[in-house]
Amino acid sequence: KINDLFESLCIQYEILDSSSVDMTYFWSLVNHNFESPMYYISYAVSLFPSYDIYYESLNNRDSAVEIYREIIGISDEYGILDIIEKYEFTNIFTEEGIKSFAQKIKTANGIK
Repeated sequence: KINDLFESLCIQYEILDSSSVDMTYFWSLVNHNFESPMYYISYAVSLFPSYDIYYESLNNRDSAVEIYREIIGISDEYGILDIIEKYEFTNIFTEEGIKSFAQKIKTANGIK
């Protein structure tokens, strides 16, 4: 079933052309699906702090660059919640955080 679902989603979203690639087991060939199962979730979670840094850069580029440099130097012993708290990033795990994030996107794009 998962193979069929993957193939139908690829066709629906035009990710792969089924006429040129056998997609039946294509998803299972991607090692990090098994070796690092949180791989894709990490992209979604990192979107919010990344956007916060971008949003900061719109007003103060130097500050945003400094925040970025600090973060890439942080030891991996700190979790995402530690970093969110330390840098006052949008907390994606709260309803207030989601609303705040939506407002930042609207503001950055001139939407009221």
